[in-house]
Amino acid sequence: MPRRAAAAACFVAVVLIACGSGDEESSAARTSADPAATERSGDAGVSAAGVRLVKVGSFDNPLYVTAPPADKRRVMVVEQSGVIRLLRGGKLLPSPFLDISGRVTAGGEQGLLGLAFAPDYAASGRFYIYYTGRGGEQRIVEYRRASPDRADSGSARTVLVMNDAEGNHNGGDIAFGPEGLLYI
Repeated sequence: MPRRAAAAACFVAVVLIACGSGDEESSAARTSADPAATERSGDAGVSAAGVRLVKVGSFDNPLYVTAPPADKRRVMVVEQSGVIRLLRGGKLLPSPFLDISGRVTAGGEQGLLGLAFAPDYAASGRFYIYYTGRGGEQRIVEYRRASPDRADSGSARTVLVMNDAEGNHNGGDIAFGPEGLLYI
């Protein structure tokens, strides 16, 4: 449970940063150097730094939040169950970006655990996911987007399969380094 709470807190922090009001004047007017004054003003969601909470959706065990390179409108939320949800302009879209829940073993330390966009994602549409397959194996799979808001679920190309006899210590973090290599 503490891991889930930490993941949720991290998600909220990222969404707060990504979905700021953009209204500098009204944000500055609500900001106070005295946190008690902020609470007295009736705007308890605004801190001394001008941050406020905005609910953008409900998610099922969110483990990771990221955005395509240079895309200022889209944020992806990776759910452990095998679904990647999409926020566009701060609004949760009703259809997922990708749903591979039928291919994923989820729970504990298993599930859809990572997402990384290729450095040339804007041109190639390639992205990579890390998940625990139905047999407990760890998989790295490349996909391509079908549109800016949907992945092409038929474009799956297996990059790496790692057998794993245990249900714990599955890792999951994947990222591209500055030289363009994918790190697992």
